[in-house]
Amino acid sequence: MRRIRCAVAIAAAVMAGPLSATAQVPDTTVSFRGIVMRDTGSTWGLFLPVPAQVARVRFNFLHLAGSLGRIDRDENRYAELRGKLQADDAGHPVLAVGNVKLMNVPGEGDRSVQRTFMEHAEVSVGILPNKIVYADSASSGRTRPVITYAITNHSDAPIDFSFHNNKVICASVLPSDRSVEPIWTGAWTVGPYLTSLQINLSATVREAVAIPDSVTFAPGHYKLRVWLCEVTDYSAETTFEVATQ
Repeated sequence: MRRIRCAVAIAAAVMAGPLSATAQVPDTTVSFRGIVMRDTGSTWGLFLPVPAQVARVRFNFLHLAGSLGRIDRDENRYAELRGKLQADDAGHPVLAVGNVKLMNVPGEGDRSVQRTFMEHAEVSVGILPNKIVYADSASSGRTRPVITYAITNHSDAPIDFSFHNNKVICASVLPSDRSVEPIWTGAWTVGPYLTSLQINLSATVREAVAIPDSVTFAPGHYKLRVWLCEVTDYSAETTFEVATQ
């Protein structure tokens, strides 16, 4: 549906190095779970909040190849992709996709929104992973939590939004035992719709935004709230944990 622009920039920076010409790439079918996203043009990839490792290469982004079909329908979806690993001309790992299985975001929180008699929607919020371990935080391949946000239109007509600026998705994090005074807030420019958004009948718009690398949380339990920056009614909450292992 929409591009994760911030994740593209991250993905370009997290390859620890190319696979060597003699590196052993598994010849068996392997699977990876992450966020389906467009890289550039017609190139697709899978963003991995928890890094994977092939040979001595750790990475948070995996380019996709093969018969991808209508993968654009699954943009910003959490999915399990199965296939065989290859290496591209630059030595980076590429997955020749054989199967795409859409997944529910673990621990996703939902909330119904009805601002008027005619306007009815459901907001869904999640975080991947919902148990965060900041292992190898000093290396290029580290856990990079991703916030997922979706609006499903259950109205009898399209829902239209107009914004004053292009900051669309806002979020805050609080300790689980606190209801006010968040310890962190963030806002993101996402997707190509700039200052307006229309959600058609029965349609779902999905976004996924990465928490900046500079942001980490101490071990504990937290609440995550996500909303449209200028339409705060369109919000939902979920919980997550930060652990040492």
